[in-house]
Amino acid sequence: MKLTTPTLLRSSVSRSRVSAFGSQGLVLFLLGLMGIIAVQARWWVEYLHENVEIQVFLRQEAQPDEIRALLQTVRRMPEVKQCRYVSRDEAAREMSQELGEDFVDFLGENPLLASVKVRVHYRFGEKVAFEELKRKLAVLPLVSDVAYPVRLLASLERNFGTVAWILLGLSGALFGLTWLLIDQSVRLVLFADRHLIRSMQLVGADDRFIRQPYLRRALKWSIMAWAGGSLLLLGTMAWVLQWAPDLNYPGAGLQALVLAGGLLGFSLLTGWLSHFVALNKYLRLESDQLH
Repeated sequence: MKLTTPTLLRSSVSRSRVSAFGSQGLVLFLLGLMGIIAVQARWWVEYLHENVEIQVFLRQEAQPDEIRALLQTVRRMPEVKQCRYVSRDEAAREMSQELGEDFVDFLGENPLLASVKVRVHYRFGEKVAFEELKRKLAVLPLVSDVAYPVRLLASLERNFGTVAWILLGLSGALFGLTWLLIDQSVRLVLFADRHLIRSMQLVGADDRFIRQPYLRRALKWSIMAWAGGSLLLLGTMAWVLQWAPDLNYPGAGLQALVLAGGLLGFSLLTGWLSHFVALNKYLRLESDQLH
């Protein structure tokens, strides 16, 4: 059976609508995945910074009462998230575990000093803040020296800065791709209805009346695409968490809801704007330009 031109056009429009829905849902899934990766990277940056320890070495003559007073002073500092006292014997045990042998027996004495290990809040987890805290700790009574892994901190900041720029570039590319896919699909769908739009204009329908059904349909498609992309994203994350449960960090549920709301808003905005812009084009065309 030979297909007529109207039949072929309707078939092309139907495929375009399915393609618009599918491509929008897929790109929303990719955007959501990119958002989750960015949030995970942010959480790992915070986790690693808060696990960088500043070691405050104490003088050998430090007394228990003086050490307790020092710990209280350190805990009251706004930068400090956690601090703990490590005695000479505990430091020797930790060192022996790392070395795999008892170095105290080999040396005949314990050369290590008692110390206080300090961790900072993430908002202070920068090299400058570490240096400022180091200076504040160094002037406290009983403190003989203060040290922290400078190279490790610099490496963390450099590597995660690079990752942040890469994620930003990929997100921008996906935003542009989303708009392009939706816009082209919407233009093809409205191209098939251009004569219907002109007919409504000829019988006296105003622009607002003509736009309403198309814009309502745009919002419905956007919600459906968002729902499909979100379900695919939830399935992917459930699968990932089965073999990497450590990725499920505190506050992940709330951030997932915020991300889902952002994707819904983006989907509705792009769908509505694409239809609105394309409709304005056909509403302003002259009759001889419709063909």
